[in-house]
Amino acid sequence: MADPTITFEEHIKPMFADYQAVMLKHGVDLLDYATVKNRHERMTVLMHGHERNENGEYISARRMPTTHPFPQRKLDIWAKWIADGMVEGKPVAEMPADTLITFDDIKLVFEDYRDSMLEVKIATPTGLVPLDLWDYELVKSQNEHISSVLHGRETDENGVPRSSHPMPPANALAPQNLKKWDNWVADGMIKSLAV
Repeated sequence: MADPTITFEEHIKPMFADYQAVMLKHGVDLLDYATVKNRHERMTVLMHGHERNENGEYISARRMPTTHPFPQRKLDIWAKWIADGMVEGKPVAEMPADTLITFDDIKLVFEDYRDSMLEVKIATPTGLVPLDLWDYELVKSQNEHISSVLHGRETDENGVPRSSHPMPPANALAPQNLKKWDNWVADGMIKSLAV
């Protein structure tokens, strides 16, 4: 089976969604296909800015994201998108209703938060365990709790936030990523597509 095509709408846009607000302050719309396509060379340098050269110096004085490096998996997706011709694709909202979301898609949504969430302990029938957002069985068994904290910044009819510990901790999950989570749960939390 051939590798699936990496598209801007399905793969690149969700990868940048959580950084959109910050980048808009600098006049860069990471959710706009033409902007990202036209700036892809500079963005590649920035995305690798956390790496160091043989002298131990950062490759770039500026980095994206500014606080931590992109996980290698996201850098690989970015590189494949460029190598495959920077295909735009259809917006997720226009995808067929029968498009299935798998746990691999959910892992991409959680990738930037995985390490920090490992510090959180949750109660399970076997005792306290780290909240590993890449552990399918754990995420599936804790989906109601995870859903409540993902929606934690939303308020009830009295204006009270749904959770005192929303996730991710710094800012809300991008709406398209939250929708992806909600759809995955509603579709039965599919682990992977049978090959």
